[in-house]
Amino acid sequence: MRVVVIGMGGIGSWLAPPLARLLNYSHPDSTLVIIDEDGYEPDNLSRQNGRAFSKKAEVAVARIRGEGFNNLTVHPRVDILDHETAYIHLENRDIVLLCVDNDPTRAIVSNHVQQFEEVMLISGGNDEKTSGMIQIHVRQEGRELTLPLANEFHPAIRAGDRPIRDIIGCQQAAEQNPQRLTTNHLVATVMLMELDKLLRGIIPTYDEIYVNTGDATDEPAIRAVRRRKS
Repeated sequence: MRVVVIGMGGIGSWLAPPLARLLNYSHPDSTLVIIDEDGYEPDNLSRQNGRAFSKKAEVAVARIRGEGFNNLTVHPRVDILDHETAYIHLENRDIVLLCVDNDPTRAIVSNHVQQFEEVMLISGGNDEKTSGMIQIHVRQEGRELTLPLANEFHPAIRAGDRPIRDIIGCQQAAEQNPQRLTTNHLVATVMLMELDKLLRGIIPTYDEIYVNTGDATDEPAIRAVRRRKS
């Protein structure tokens, strides 16, 4: 089994360690590929699990290897995920965990995996400081069992086809839309929870999950939403 994590930012850096443990002990002989072209900036460290000025993918892999997981093979890929590199990094039957903060990358991955016969794709992101969304796309034998990320309910993802290198960097994105550590943790936890169910053969009856860590006016919440028709 091959699992690909794209993005080692606020969500991916917290998702990778427990994911590696799950794969090592519950799904031995798996391969984990971690993709991110960026390095950590000092300001990242308040909400991300990394070391300043180090490449995110390499830091994540070094930490996982340091755990001594003998039943798991881990590879870093310091690269951008765009239209061209998607053909290099993504394969049929992959399990893809997408942890990015931009719709163009979501669109690229969503459109690319729809050519595969089999794929599991879980995408998680933050919309605001306290809220986030997880999308689950399962494709088996060339059929969509859940909706792709780029669907009619998410026109921004559907239209996200501008050049990937025009996207603002993680640091600038964080300054424009600051994230909270607790929200990143919650999204990562729900993504791992949904992956565990998929690996046990449980196909969700819903397509999306909305989460909110709560603030002065809102209560914490996790809510599943079914978008597709029966």
